[in-house]
Amino acid sequence: MDAHPEVGFVFCPGVKVRDGQEVGTLGYSLHATRDKIFDGRKLLATLVKENTIVAASGMVRKACYDSISLFPLDMPWGGDWYLWCVFALHADVGYLSEPMVCYREHELSMTNKLMDQDLDHCTWEDITLPWTMKRKVQERGYRHLVKNCLDAAAYDYARRVAAKRYKTSTSFMSLDQFEDSLCKNTSNEKERDWVRARVYAALADADYWRGELSLASQFYTLALRKEPWMPKIWAKRLLLSSGRLGNLLRRGRVHLLRE
Repeated sequence: MDAHPEVGFVFCPGVKVRDGQEVGTLGYSLHATRDKIFDGRKLLATLVKENTIVAASGMVRKACYDSISLFPLDMPWGGDWYLWCVFALHADVGYLSEPMVCYREHELSMTNKLMDQDLDHCTWEDITLPWTMKRKVQERGYRHLVKNCLDAAAYDYARRVAAKRYKTSTSFMSLDQFEDSLCKNTSNEKERDWVRARVYAALADADYWRGELSLASQFYTLALRKEPWMPKIWAKRLLLSSGRLGNLLRRGRVHLLRE
């Protein structure tokens, strides 16, 4: 960090510890095979969708806290994720490829405690983050990152509406709640339709794999009405309308890709 003043913070992969034993490196925490300096904005483009930084591995310049942001006290669940994002918006990020911290899994962890205490608030924080970052990237003039933030919001909405997000969780979102949240976070109908199209497409995929083909067809149609230029969704809808043959082709292709 002394040699690279443009770097705001550094981090490294983590090692998973279960029952006192190291059981491998956390896959999501691996970002490169060697030490590297990431352009902060490029890292943010992926980081805004999912937190891939182990909190204990981060070392941050005091100047980042002084001039950019302190830990947000109203975000006990995702405050560290927010900080990685907002710091990456303003500075580059250093990565050390050697795993140098342990992540211990246990029932009394802060993650479990927060989920048990207020699961709805955890949900709210996850949904709020991409919208917060969208406003900040617009303020900084990084328009190319707006779509990344919208994509992250759509991804999280789809997870809430299509399936339960947390283990043994009853926290999910209805379509009405999704629409209400979407309208509160943007006044631009074009952006709303962009998010709607991707949420509907994700719901259609979920319905398809559950065997609810009629619902899947309805959601693919809704997605295409909101944004007609989605070639993959047109292909999926065409296969679905082809009946048994289309179903075999789609499932067969997925099987080949998995192999």
